[in-house]
Amino acid sequence: MCRSAGAPPGHPRSRQPCRTGKPVNLFSGGKKSTADPSEQIVKSHLIPEFGKQLLHAIRREELQDFLDRKALDLSSSPVAHLRWFLSGVFKLATSDGLMPNNPAAELRIPRKCQPGRDMRPLTEEEVNTYLEVFDLREKLVARLAIFEGMRPGEILALRWKSVANEVIRVVERVYKRVFNTPKNGKTREGAMSDGTLELLKEWAGLAQDPSPDGFVFPSEKIVTPVSLDNLWRRHMQPKLDKIGLGWATFQVLRKTNASLSKKAGVDPKVASDQRGHGLGVSMEVYTSSDMEQKRAALKKLEAAVLRKPQPQQPSELAKSA
Repeated sequence: MCRSAGAPPGHPRSRQPCRTGKPVNLFSGGKKSTADPSEQIVKSHLIPEFGKQLLHAIRREELQDFLDRKALDLSSSPVAHLRWFLSGVFKLATSDGLMPNNPAAELRIPRKCQPGRDMRPLTEEEVNTYLEVFDLREKLVARLAIFEGMRPGEILALRWKSVANEVIRVVERVYKRVFNTPKNGKTREGAMSDGTLELLKEWAGLAQDPSPDGFVFPSEKIVTPVSLDNLWRRHMQPKLDKIGLGWATFQVLRKTNASLSKKAGVDPKVASDQRGHGLGVSMEVYTSSDMEQKRAALKKLEAAVLRKPQPQQPSELAKSA
C-alpha cells in the first residue's frame, strides 16, 4: 500500500512505479512507545492482506470482509485498531488527492469478535497485597503508578530535581532508552501522597547519584534509567506471580488509579489532571465501577424514585376508627 501506486488513473503519480513497497508512514512524528506496537499491527495484518494492491482498487466491501475475518481470531480491541489504521491510510491518501473518497470511513467493528482479555482494576485489598510483596524500589514505583497515576515511562524518567518540594514535575518520559516529551506533549505538575513521600525520602538516602539531574531509578550504569522490561520481568512479575497478581501490569495499575479515585469520591477533573489525561478518556477508558458502587447507585436511584407510604397522622387514625 504505497502512495504512488495508490494514485487513481490519470493522476501524475500513477505513472510512478512503487519500487520500495513501503507502507504509508503513519508513525513519523509520533511517540516511539505508540509507534512500535502500531507498526507491528500494520506489518502483521494490513501489509500481508493489502500490501500488493493499489489503493484506488480497494473497495469498502473488501475492507469490511477483512475485518469480519479478523474478528474470528481477534478481540474487538485489535479489530478496532485495524479499522482505525485502515481509515488513517485512506484518509491520508484522500487528503493528498490520490483518491476521490475514503472507502474505510464507514467500516464497522463486527459484533461477534473473540472475547478479549479481562483487564479489571485491583481492589483495595489487592492493592495492599500488591505493595507488600515488593522491596523498597519496586514498592515506590508501584505506588507512583497506583496513587500518583503516573505512566511507567514517566516514572522511570524522573530525576531528583523532578520530585523536589513534594511536587512531581513530569517533563519527559522514556521508552526503550529513548527520551521524549510526555504522551500528550504537555508537561504537568502532580501531587504526591504521604506514603509515597515517605518512601521517596527513604529511597533518596540510598541514591547513588543524588544530584538534581540524577535519575531516581537508575540502571547499573547510573547515568541511564532502569529498563522497564528488566524491572518488570526480573523484579516485579516473578513476585506477583507467586501471589496470583502477575496479570496486574502497569496498564492495570493506571486503571486502578482511575477507578479507585472515582470510588473514593475524588473530583474527576482533578484526577484526570493528575494522570495527565483528558476527562473523557479517563472516564470512558480507564475508569470502571465495581459491584459495591453499582449497588449503592441503584439504592440511591430507588430511594429517589419510589415514594414510600407516609405514616398516618393521629387525626387521620381517629377518623378511620
